[in-house]
Amino acid sequence: MKIQTLSIKNFLGIKNVEVSLDTPVTLIAGKNGSGKSSIQEAIRMAILGESERVVHKKNYDLLVNDAGDVNIGVISVGTDCGNGTITLPKGMHGSQIEVSPVLPFVLDASRFAGLKEPERRSFLLGLAGVDMDPKEVESRLIYRNLNKDKLSNIIPLLRAGFDTAHKEAKEKATESKGAWRAVTGENYGDKKAADWQSASSEAVSEGAILQAEQNLELAEKKHSDDQNYLTELKTLKKAHAEHIEQNKTLSERAGMLERIKAKLASDEAELAQWNIGIDALQVAN
Repeated sequence: MKIQTLSIKNFLGIKNVEVSLDTPVTLIAGKNGSGKSSIQEAIRMAILGESERVVHKKNYDLLVNDAGDVNIGVISVGTDCGNGTITLPKGMHGSQIEVSPVLPFVLDASRFAGLKEPERRSFLLGLAGVDMDPKEVESRLIYRNLNKDKLSNIIPLLRAGFDTAHKEAKEKATESKGAWRAVTGENYGDKKAADWQSASSEAVSEGAILQAEQNLELAEKKHSDDQNYLTELKTLKKAHAEHIEQNKTLSERAGMLERIKAKLASDEAELAQWNIGIDALQVAN
């Protein structure tokens, strides 16, 4: 699409612009505040019918240049694919231009910067006409003679999506770095092992191997016995704790019994005094 004519009246910092664009490339220059960005915004509104500066149409009156007596803005853009016009402040938009998915990004570069990473990737792949589905990736990797074992690990991840594959790769890399540190005692880096020396290899006899296997068997048996002994100790410890708790409960109950006996003896003595008094009263009567 090539812009051929441009007409802008009473829009933002522009009072009146009438331009015919006959050259392949047109450069618009001027001082700050002279209206360069206003021209860009005007072209965008005439073709797409939307504003970068104002969200709601009820505020389109803010885009009209009120320096003159006429409070109406009119923008018209003529292209080799048709014309686009918009009238402000009502926002009446008419366009014969077929808007492709790429055109909004051409008219507003900041739109691409506002996309999320997966959206940017999809947009660029679509723009380049590249089909990067798992089957396509698999065919390209096979064409490049990738190791079949590696390929069998990669393809299932790609079927789950590139984001999942990326996450899995990061986790695997972290695990590998941890394994490196476990073996070498050093953090992983791109400049490692420069001063390492190969360990001397010595022949090991079959008798030494057999002895090592027997030692390993004995060690495993001892480990199993120790585990059983530890389990027995834990059981005894638990039973001991339960026994202490039972003794505590019985001691508390024994203390309560003594207090009950003392209270009973006191009550019986008091009852005896009352009985003596009652007998005395009966004799007196």
